[in-house]
Amino acid sequence: MSLWQLLFSFQGRIARTKFLISIILVNVLLAALELALHKIFSVEIDDSLFWLTVSMINAMFAAFIWAALGVKRLHDRNKSGWWILAIQVVPSLILYPAIEVAQMGGPLATIGTIVATISIVVLLWSWIELVHLRGTRGENRFGPDPLAPTSSTPVSAEPGLA
Repeated sequence: MSLWQLLFSFQGRIARTKFLISIILVNVLLAALELALHKIFSVEIDDSLFWLTVSMINAMFAAFIWAALGVKRLHDRNKSGWWILAIQVVPSLILYPAIEVAQMGGPLATIGTIVATISIVVLLWSWIELVHLRGTRGENRFGPDPLAPTSSTPVSAEPGLA
């Protein structure tokens, strides 16, 4: 699998280790990119709207890559990639507003707390699902096992060559 396919494709399967290393490296590289841009342009551009825009583009880029990696992990678990919406996207989008509602107090505070708690539980489960649970052994409907040996050369059975 090429680097392009790994980061931008929603096809295929990846193992847990490759998923985790990819997530860490993407986070580090995008944080370094944003820091470098800030270092380069901070002297000339002191516009918070500019930096908000840069941060939003960076976050959307990261979210796309995370989704592509997460879909491939779900495929490895023999699950549809659409589950990424239920276990990552929706809980992430509603968590912050739910926390805000919970902190406002009043009659909606309980609902906000419940929604925030459910979002956190779902996000924690997604972490378990994507990082801790092994993928399907052998080939599944999304492709070959990423942990299966890739060597297609037969092992010699002749004495002395083993």
